[in-house]
Amino acid sequence: MHNSKFDYGNSVLVKLDAPKKFLPGEGGSVCGKSILTTESEAIEFSCPINEWVYTIEFADGSSVEIAESHLEPDPNCLKYCLNDQVLLLDNIANKYHPNENVAIINYHIIDDLSLANQFNLIFGDAVYVVKAKNGDEFLIPEAFIKNIQKY
Repeated sequence: MHNSKFDYGNSVLVKLDAPKKFLPGEGGSVCGKSILTTESEAIEFSCPINEWVYTIEFADGSSVEIAESHLEPDPNCLKYCLNDQVLLLDNIANKYHPNENVAIINYHIIDDLSLANQFNLIFGDAVYVVKAKNGDEFLIPEAFIKNIQKY
């Protein structure tokens, strides 16, 4: 059994390739979770035994249970947007460009264990690709960024 990818309150999207009964493309919020333990449950949710299943509540108040493999973090819930000008905080994780203004040029949602471990983050957290004034591009976790200006 693995750690759950999502937690209560996380905003998620149903993947577009999910079975139609799970409402592909719809977004909602995690309001419950459990582990599948039987073959019949695995068949019902189109996933293997021991996978997490989440109760997802949609904006209209309806809810559905969906396997983790059919969900992804909702990128519309990112704190920063592409082209935002931000200030990198001075900290040990950012030893090359402390207190420098940079531009957000891309982002990644943590969705695998190796990337989560690399940045000491959890599934669903955002890591941004930023561009420094000297042209350097690098990844920085959201926690090490301060918003200063949007344009």
